[in-house]
Parts: sequence; C-alpha cells; structure tokens
Amino acid sequence: MQGSRGYVGIERFTGTLDGREGTVVLRHDAMGDRGDEWLTWRIPADSGTGALRGIRGEGRLRVEDGTHLYHLDYEFADD
Repeated sequence: MQGSRGYVGIERFTGTLDGREGTVVLRHDAMGDRGDEWLTWRIPADSGTGALRGIRGEGRLRVEDGTHLYHLDYEFADD
C-alpha cells in the first residue's frame, strides 16, 4: 500500500543513564500505516555492559507536530 512501511533494527547505545556508564543494545520495530507511525524499543536480556549490566526495559518514539519525543522505561536487576 502506498504510504505504508516498516522495519526492524538494532542499535548500540553508549553513554550514561542514572549516573551509570556503559553500553546497551536496543532492538527496535517501526511501522507506518497511512500517517499512523510508531516505533518501539526493547533492551535484549544481558546486553548491558559496564555499569549498565543488568539493565532491562522498553521504550517508544512519538512524533508530535514534527518533534520526535523519545521515552525509555528501564530498571536494573540490582535495584
């Protein structure tokens, strides 16, 4: 269908979350269906390194008035 699309991707985040530095993998799925678009992330189990070891969670991307808004819910196994 014209205007519809989708993809799956893998990204590596390197940085700091809650003062913890390390690397984590984000697996994402995205879909566009006639103007209704969404993207979600999941953190694969055991993908965190350094101080991000034990991280788990998921997130999403929304687009509002052309602005991309990112949200990630996560927790650490040691919390």
